[in-house]
Amino acid sequence: MPPGMSEDPLTLAIGRLERAMGRIEAAGAALQRSAAAESARRESLEQELDRLDQRHRRLRATASAAIAHIDGLIPPEDAAHG
Repeated sequence: MPPGMSEDPLTLAIGRLERAMGRIEAAGAALQRSAAAESARRESLEQELDRLDQRHRRLRATASAAIAHIDGLIPPEDAAHG
């Protein structure tokens, strides 16, 4: 269309709709990328939580064993006074 000539309203509306659809598609793609990143982050956090839970269980078992060993070294109260 030569400069200075106005486009008809239907052509302008179609152009606006096409640009809006482009923005909607871009936003949808960004949302999908964000959801995928969030899913990967959640999986990573769940793995870290599992790792920390296992470590906690090992430390708790080690501490319990150490306390039991110390308890075995300390004579019973009755033997100490008797």
